[in-house]
Amino acid sequence: MELSLQQRALAYAGFHGDREALTSYKKTPESGSTKTLNKLLKPEEFPAVLAQYKKDPTSFSAFCRFNIFNLQKDKQLSPEEKRERLERYIDNYFTLICKIDAEAYKHNTTNIYNYVPTYLPDGLSDMGSDHNTSDSQRTGREKISIEKRKILEQARDLFIKIFEEGISKKKDIVIEVANWVHKNLPYDHKNRADQLGRGSIRIHKLHDAPEAIAVCRHHAIYTQVLNQTLGITSRLLKCNLDGQAHSCNLVRIDNVWYLLDVTNHIKITGKEYICLVPIEEKEIDLNTNEYHWEVASGKRTRTYDSRNNMYFRIK
Repeated sequence: MELSLQQRALAYAGFHGDREALTSYKKTPESGSTKTLNKLLKPEEFPAVLAQYKKDPTSFSAFCRFNIFNLQKDKQLSPEEKRERLERYIDNYFTLICKIDAEAYKHNTTNIYNYVPTYLPDGLSDMGSDHNTSDSQRTGREKISIEKRKILEQARDLFIKIFEEGISKKKDIVIEVANWVHKNLPYDHKNRADQLGRGSIRIHKLHDAPEAIAVCRHHAIYTQVLNQTLGITSRLLKCNLDGQAHSCNLVRIDNVWYLLDVTNHIKITGKEYICLVPIEEKEIDLNTNEYHWEVASGKRTRTYDSRNNMYFRIK
């Protein structure tokens, strides 16, 4: 696999757990004023990168995030240089993630898996309840296809904001992501049934079409893609909300798990906030254990009961 100079630097950071790969450069007589990076992934290291990435993609992404943050703090760069490098590295990071996903998560498209994945790679298809039927025969909910590069490009302004404004605390990043998804993928509970097809949906199209209405599963998938690309440990939560089928997320912030429901805000003293509520579990295994959580919102209490059924495949 061919990687650009910037992608090799980011891959070095993620693989070696280095926070300063993007700011570790030097000037040589040969390069003049050009800054030459001296921490770059070696071609022979790439197989080990794939193995490590498949085991823990979130840590890899977290170290890439640390490096892009540090790039914005580099006192040797002018504001114009910082902005130029930020845009260049974000674009290269999006490409790098998709390239590694394609190599690390190779599967035959006929293989259908039945469990809740802890990571959503590029090309994953959440196949809905009628996973063995064609689109024209589908009577359950639609099949959702994830084209990660297009999702990340849509959220490019979010990434720029997070890095330029120095939003570095995990909780603040999660809230920024949740607010962005809630704003850019509008939800209309009353009219949602009219907007739901029974075929396939390329989830990024919900952002492109002004008339499209997203529902909870779209919010949850989109949110997880963004959180994980930003190095946040995130899980899809397939559940029942007050007895009705629902999807949201679980996120890990400073060694505490939180229930994150982007679709349904909570009310505190009359004001609405993103539903980001700490839960008691120290470890989460959605494919083995059943969970029950209660969340207060105003004068009522919501109940979330986990489910572990999800059919998916990877292109």
